[in-house]
Amino acid sequence: MDLTQKELVFFKDSKLFERKLALLTSLQQKDPLTQASFVRQLDFHNTQLKIFSGASELNSLLWQMSETPAFNQQFSQLSFDLHFYDARQFSLYPRDWVEEVSDCWTRRLDADSCVAIHRDFIAVLNQSTVKILLGPEAQDGLHNFLRWLLPTYLLGQQAALIHSSAVVLANGKALLFLGKSGAGKTTIASLGRPRPIISDDMNILFIANHHLYVRSACMGGKFLDAAVQAQDFPVQAIFNLHQGGKLELKSMSPSRASLLILSSMANLFWNDGEYISKAAFDLSIDFARKTNCLNLTFPLSQETWNALESQNNSKKRPISLAEAQ
Repeated sequence: MDLTQKELVFFKDSKLFERKLALLTSLQQKDPLTQASFVRQLDFHNTQLKIFSGASELNSLLWQMSETPAFNQQFSQLSFDLHFYDARQFSLYPRDWVEEVSDCWTRRLDADSCVAIHRDFIAVLNQSTVKILLGPEAQDGLHNFLRWLLPTYLLGQQAALIHSSAVVLANGKALLFLGKSGAGKTTIASLGRPRPIISDDMNILFIANHHLYVRSACMGGKFLDAAVQAQDFPVQAIFNLHQGGKLELKSMSPSRASLLILSSMANLFWNDGEYISKAAFDLSIDFARKTNCLNLTFPLSQETWNALESQNNSKKRPISLAEAQ
């Protein structure tokens, strides 16, 4: 695989990068696992994942993942066969998984094939079959792999993986919090306790029956309330976060709101074709039109949530997915 000079600077250790590229070639040539020690099928965000594992130390983690509650049937069916190989069979050891310059290097080989090298995993996608090697921090590697695999496909279903936190109000609606790293997404979610936290890291935002909903992505984060993992919540408002000493709420124009949402879409590789850029841009505009979007400057006190509850308290009963249908 020929690399450009720009691609070669993705890794601090260019020799390690070249070695992992060679491993990609080995993975591509590897037969799918037929004698797997673990085989399980599950529905993850209405994507059928059939899991095959040849790495015994991964089996308990994959079993845990397979126990994820089934989600509502909102997206059209996608299907992938995931083959997890033992990295040691490729002479790949913990010392080889180092912090890289870039989170993820990926390249589309053709319409049906794509490869990726991440600090936590190596993967080869060919049509609906994916071959994967996970690093020593297997749980992080698994979450990061799913974050790489699914976002592009979700776009076609009017859904997006959003770097955000989301909290459920007493009225059954959700508030979604966006912002750059360190803006306070986890902080404001923790301040909102005991309100249920959908996720403080990754959520899926989607349109169903002309309404905007959010659900937990179940792809990492510090806070995940099990009671709300299998539920979809109507979004009452989206906030752009700034930490400050004084509580302040300001309205946001639809154009700025759509750009905020677009910049919060996780793991979309903009060099992956014109379709990705257009689909993401159009979806961010649709999202912004379907809810209130505001700038929120907040202090580290309960005053913040008192104000948010007051601001967002509505006598109108939220529309459930069943009612909308």
